[in-house]
Amino acid sequence: MAEANSYINDGLFSSKHDRSHFVIGQLHTIWVTKSGGIFINFWINDRKPKLSFYMNNTNILGKIYEISVEHHKDLKVKLENVFLAPA
Repeated sequence: MAEANSYINDGLFSSKHDRSHFVIGQLHTIWVTKSGGIFINFWINDRKPKLSFYMNNTNILGKIYEISVEHHKDLKVKLENVFLAPA
């Protein structure tokens, strides 16, 4: 589990170049559950999952700065029962 001040910065998630890591029918590219932290400068360009960024059931403060999501089947971002810090 990540703490409130843990962070991930400058991430690229793409199935464009190496398709072996991404499976057709995959539900989420990034799934954060029961944790939190800070997400900074993410680009999620993955056509196979139904949802690019899914965060649910968090009990640790979290923040999201600059997230770019493209080319997904159903939803881009879904936040469900999350504890987000005010901006």
